[in-house]
Amino acid sequence: MKSIDLLGYNNSGLIKSIKSELLANDEDGFIRINNSIIEGTISHYSLANLLHIRVNNIHIKETFKVNFHPDKDMISCYFFYDIQTNQPLLISNEPINHDILCVKNNTPLCYTLPKNTTAKSILIAISKDFYDDQSLIKNTIIEKLFALEDLCLFQMETPQIMALCRKLFDVQKSKALRNYLSIGTSIELLGYFFELLDKRDNNIPTSTLKEHNFQKVMKARTLLLHDLKNPPMIEDLAIKVSSSSSQLRKHFKELFGQSIYQYYKIYKLEMSYMWLQGGISTIKEAAIRTGYSSYSKFSAEFKKHHGISPSAIQIL
Repeated sequence: MKSIDLLGYNNSGLIKSIKSELLANDEDGFIRINNSIIEGTISHYSLANLLHIRVNNIHIKETFKVNFHPDKDMISCYFFYDIQTNQPLLISNEPINHDILCVKNNTPLCYTLPKNTTAKSILIAISKDFYDDQSLIKNTIIEKLFALEDLCLFQMETPQIMALCRKLFDVQKSKALRNYLSIGTSIELLGYFFELLDKRDNNIPTSTLKEHNFQKVMKARTLLLHDLKNPPMIEDLAIKVSSSSSQLRKHFKELFGQSIYQYYKIYKLEMSYMWLQGGISTIKEAAIRTGYSSYSKFSAEFKKHHGISPSAIQIL
């Protein structure tokens, strides 16, 4: 896939064997890789030359720099779904939070994964020709994105985006229908993302939320999710972001479509799924990390949200 070419570097320079190994072991879009630098799987799908998808589930054994080179007429959306590392992820030598979504056009994306990093990420590149009738995107955020020449970063992680990303990782287990399910889920993910981005592009997430209130809500969200075991009281959040409790509740729901409590609850259940699926936590540890007072309550809410028990996730 020339439009999204993976090149790897370490301290000694270009590692050409990684690129050749990826291509040599490509089978039905599913690539297994294990060498001195990377271990894991990379799934790769395409729909003609209109849509390209790469799903990464890898462990970095040695500090690794990755370059992606998009085609001129494509938008590349990079979703940092789950990065487990004690060191900052770097883009163009600038540290970023791993929940940032990266959207760009015609600009190479270069980022560095530190040694001993476990990374789950998704790259979706979409062509303008994907929209057969170009009038469909006229005066929309999609048209604006195609006109960009620079890298743009958006911090817009929501429980819904996390759920769609997780769904895309889950379908990699389906051998027969993996290609079709991956393309369908990717289109769904892009659609939801563009919808959110369209609201943010005008700096008016809703008809009434102004930019200074938007910033307060985003700061409150960061504080809310900092420690899932001990979330702050809404009153305390409001004080820290210079707002009232009632205003914070109102603006948070306007921006995310959920109450503060609902958002927090869904977020920690999504995180629990990732921890269990990746073997990062036991069920008991996940319950403790997310602030549940009892294993049974955690299991009941987990099953209600995901439709599957925590113990079944560990078996998958």
